[in-house]
Amino acid sequence: MIMKYGLLVWAREYIGLVALIGLAFACGLPAWAVVRWTFNFIEKREGKDLGEVAQDVRDAVTGGNHG
Repeated sequence: MIMKYGLLVWAREYIGLVALIGLAFACGLPAWAVVRWTFNFIEKREGKDLGEVAQDVRDAVTGGNHG
């Protein structure tokens, strides 16, 4: 990405390096959020068996309509 968009010149100055680190941080935030949501989902259902968890996922995806 850095080479593709010509951001290599940013690395020559301190502020440019800070901007590149900020860009990398911002790109990683969506993945971090998905991982946190997944772990929170698993933690809330710690005492349930696999069938109950699968039913919870099905209800969440279909809005509770599993007819």
